Amino acid sequence: MESLLYQISCPESEREACLALLGQWPFYAFEADEKGWKAYLFQKDKTAGMDAALRSCMDERGWTLRTAAQPLPKENWNARWEASFQPVRIGDFCGIRAVFHPSFEPPVLHELIIQPKMAFGTGHHETTYMMVELMQDLSLQGARVFDYGCGTGVLAILSAKLGAEEIYAIDIEEAACENTPENAAMNGLEEGKIRVRQGDLSVLDETGFDFVLANINRGVILASLPQMKSLLRPAGRLLISGFLREDEALMLSETQKVGFKLLRKAQKGAWLAFELGVEYD
Repeated sequence: MESLLYQISCPESEREACLALLGQWPFYAFEADEKGWKAYLFQKDKTAGMDAALRSCMDERGWTLRTAAQPLPKENWNARWEASFQPVRIGDFCGIRAVFHPSFEPPVLHELIIQPKMAFGTGHHETTYMMVELMQDLSLQGARVFDYGCGTGVLAILSAKLGAEEIYAIDIEEAACENTPENAAMNGLEEGKIRVRQGDLSVLDETGFDFVLANINRGVILASLPQMKSLLRPAGRLLISGFLREDEALMLSETQKVGFKLLRKAQKGAWLAFELGVEYD
C-alpha cells in the first residue's frame, strides 16, 4: 500500500500539542525526529485540500510543514513498528509487552501481550497509560463494556481480564479490527469474547453499557458526546482521553453541557484523561 510522508518542525516544548493536532487527520503512524514529527499517511486516505489545511494549521501556530505528501518506497512498516515497541509498566497493576519481550519482573497483576501492527493503543502513548490507570479502580466484574476506537485492543482485553461479561469494540481502521481479535487470543480470551466491528458509532446497535472507554482524540470525543451518553446505563461511566491539559476547561464545559459530571481525572505529561458520570437533576 502506497504511503506518504509529512514532516513537521515545532519547538520541543510544543511536541505534544503538535501530536494532538495531527491526530485530527487520518495519519496511521507518527515518528519523532530531531526537529519534530514524521507523520505517515496511506495514499488512499489523502483527501482533497488536506495539504493546504494542514499547512494553514501549522502556520497559525508558528510550526513548519517541512514536507507534504512525499511518496515513500515500499517498506515493511509492521517490522519497523515492532522494532520500536518497548514494554510499558503501569505500577504493579498492569504491564503491556510485545510477544517477543520477556515477562515483567517483578510480575504485574495483569500482563497484556500484544503483537503491535501500527494500531494505536500499545501503552506507549500517555493517554493509554492513563486509561489503564483509571481502570485500576473500577469494578468491571460482570460489566458490559464498549471500547470506542480499540486500536490494538489493549483496553478491551484488560476489561476482560478484570471480569467484564460483555465487551464490544469498534475502530474505523481495518488493521485495528484484525489486530484486536489476534491480541485477544494471544491473551487467552475465547473467540468472540470481544465483539469487534469496523466503522464509527453507527455500526453499534447495543446500548446499556456500564462503561464506555474512548481513547481517541478531542475532535471525535466532542462530536460523539451525546451518542456516548446514550450508550450508557443510568449509573454508567465514561472514560475519555486524547486531549491536552490546555483543553481542560473546554472539555469540562462541553461534557457538562451534555449532562456529564467529572468524577476523576488523570494527568501524564501534557495529556489528560477524565472519568465521567451522568448528572441527574
